[in-house]
Amino acid sequence: MPAKKKQQALIIFLEDSNRDIIHSKLTNYLSQDEKNRLYSAFLEDTIYTCLNLRDILLKINYPSETTRCIVNKSMQALEKRLTPKLRKLLKDGGVETEMVTGKSQGERLKHAFEQTFTNGHSPVLLIGCVTPTLSKKVLQDAYKMLKKSDVVFGPTLEGSYYLVGLNRLEDDVFENVEWAGDKPVYSQMVGAVSSSPLNWHELELWYDLRQPEDFEFLIRDINFFRQIGDEKSASRTEEVLNEILKKMP
Repeated sequence: MPAKKKQQALIIFLEDSNRDIIHSKLTNYLSQDEKNRLYSAFLEDTIYTCLNLRDILLKINYPSETTRCIVNKSMQALEKRLTPKLRKLLKDGGVETEMVTGKSQGERLKHAFEQTFTNGHSPVLLIGCVTPTLSKKVLQDAYKMLKKSDVVFGPTLEGSYYLVGLNRLEDDVFENVEWAGDKPVYSQMVGAVSSSPLNWHELELWYDLRQPEDFEFLIRDINFFRQIGDEKSASRTEEVLNEILKKMP
C-alpha cells in the first residue's frame, strides 16, 4: 500500500511587534479604535483567502493572549459572511489556533514550522496578516515551487518577507539572521540560504501595510479586484477603510 500523502499546511503567523509597528506608523492618521478595526479586517481577509485553498490545514499562530482575543473576534466576525461550505470548514476544525513561543522572532518562526512538520504536514507555507490583498494564486504558486525547491521566499518592498515556504525544517533560514537589527531581514535570509546546499526560489515582489504610503497599493489592488468582478477579496478591509474615510474632513 502506498504511503499516505502528507497534507500541506499554511500558517498565518502573528507578531505583537508587527502590530505595534503598524499602529505606531499610523498614529497621526487614525484613532486607536480605527487601527484595531483595520488590523482585525486584515486578519479576516487573510483567513478568508486561505480558506479558499483546497486540501490544506490552516493554522493561526499567535504570541499572546491579547492577540488570541483578536483572532477569536476576527474568526467570529468572518463566520457571518462565509458561504455554508466555508463556514462549516471554519467551525469543524479546518482552522487550528496555537500560541507560539520563543525569545526571538527567529525562534518563534522556527517553532511554528517545527510543530507543523512534527504533526505530519508538508510542505508548509507561512505568511502574516498585513498583506490582505495577497491572492490565492500567489499561495498556489508557492506550493508549486516547493515541488522543485527546498525553500520559497516572498520578498517585500521594505526588505522583509511576506511568505516563507519549506518542505522540511531548515535551521539556516532562522538561525543566521539578526531579527532585531537594522539590516534588512530578507537579504540575511537569502544570504543564509544561498551559502547552504539548499535550492530556493523567489516569488514576485509584494508589499505589507506598515506605513501610510502602502495604502496606495492596497486601494489599487482592491479596485482591481472589483474591476474583474471579485467582490469578496479584501472586502472587510475595504469596508473598514470606507468607514474611516467617511469620517475624515
